[in-house]
Amino acid sequence: MSARSAGDGQLTAGADSPETVPAAREAANGTLLRVELAFPPGEYRRLAGLIGEAAPARALTLRWHDSAKGELARSGFALAERRDGRRRVWQLWRIAGETAPPGLAEAVIAEAAERAALPAALPNGLAEVARFKGRSRTLGGAPAGVSAVLLSGRLRAGGAEERCRRLLLSGPGPDVGAFALVLAANLRLGLPGRGLAAEALGLAGLRRHQPPPIGERTEVAGAFAGLLARLTALLLAEAARAGPGDAEPVHQMRIAVRRLRSAIALFGRATRCAEADAARQGLKALATALAAARDWDVFVQEAAAPLAAALGTDAAVERLLRQAERRRLAGYRALARTLAGPEFRGLALALALLAASRPWERAAEVEEEAERRRKALALPLTEFAAAALEKRWRPLAKHEQAPTGMSAAELHRLRLRCKRLRYACEFFAPLFGQKAVRRFVRRLAAVQDRLGTLNDAAAAETLLARLGAHRSATGGVVRGYLAARAGEARGRIDRDWRRLRRLEPFWR
Repeated sequence: MSARSAGDGQLTAGADSPETVPAAREAANGTLLRVELAFPPGEYRRLAGLIGEAAPARALTLRWHDSAKGELARSGFALAERRDGRRRVWQLWRIAGETAPPGLAEAVIAEAAERAALPAALPNGLAEVARFKGRSRTLGGAPAGVSAVLLSGRLRAGGAEERCRRLLLSGPGPDVGAFALVLAANLRLGLPGRGLAAEALGLAGLRRHQPPPIGERTEVAGAFAGLLARLTALLLAEAARAGPGDAEPVHQMRIAVRRLRSAIALFGRATRCAEADAARQGLKALATALAAARDWDVFVQEAAAPLAAALGTDAAVERLLRQAERRRLAGYRALARTLAGPEFRGLALALALLAASRPWERAAEVEEEAERRRKALALPLTEFAAAALEKRWRPLAKHEQAPTGMSAAELHRLRLRCKRLRYACEFFAPLFGQKAVRRFVRRLAAVQDRLGTLNDAAAAETLLARLGAHRSATGGVVRGYLAARAGEARGRIDRDWRRLRRLEPFWR
């Protein structure tokens, strides 16, 4: 695939060209997968012990060029002058956007011995904007057909500089994925937030223009893969910040996990496969680990701390707050071990691979199931979205009983249904009229928030029992405080429920 100059001065994909490198053609037809993993210092000996020694290291320099306005970067391209040992070549790279899975390496779409020979109309005034200087070594012991190359050096742009170590894997998709998962189970590998070129250009202050995540022309499979990619990137970014000093990262991680599980279910009839089922199970286990910290965060913030502030130096309340804080910190310590362990590394990589290699296209199944999958994947995204949203709305529309008359178990189920519908509405929102979507989501969120307040009160009862305070006078004070909040929510929830059910769904 070559590149050409667009009318607005940006580069866009052009027609196939004989100068296109083979890797680009293989990547286009899905036979090649390129994965880029962050490789921390101190792991090389363990890697060598796992798969064998590497070939001698070679000097490697990459110099990225762009115009003063960053036209190439904005268009999603990077121009690199590569010096590998004595070999010198110019390469045009396609930079992955926000809808690409974390760890998906940038594709080299064209290369030539001289810049002028590249099959692209490049901007004027090109100059070096960033540089990688270091060494590369090809690793032995990779599966047949899989290339493994370790890069170690420094990225420089202007006065900025940072250490960079990346492990690049390429080859047939299933083989690369399986090998990467084995490595992640044994080594402290991570998924970088950006590929090497994007990292270098970001260091130089250049950014790619990001198109909308989905549109009417987006295919069903592409929409699912893009959703997985964005949520996985969010999960990893928040995991890097998670700690007891700030409750927000764990809160956002929990939301990302719920959205990921919801997305796998939402697209299930089109993308069901063993890998998706395994990822969903891994997300369920992670949700349990997050709850151990997040539930105590909510208890301390929403109940114990406000009471301690209101009652001043009440010894019993202060003692309860200290006990809850010890449980909260213990939950964070357990979560830190989980996030540093092989299960979380494997889950993040499995999600990225699910989006990058699309294993549902190779899933073995009976012909009837395969035909249903093909039909679902072939639907226009708007039609697929409308059917998925209707399926999630139908149980709510048929529920005649007012929430105040429901049992605790029924309220819990209602809250989960509202939450799953809201996630689906927010994802598919770009396909529909924004005003109608905002109004529907706003009313749905109002019901969900009231149900959340009721759920917090029920959850606090469980946590009080764990502290041994559910029968104490202090526990009674906490329950009374939360009951007052729940009473206010119950007083408004029926009205919010009626307002939601009166709306005509925006997808019809």
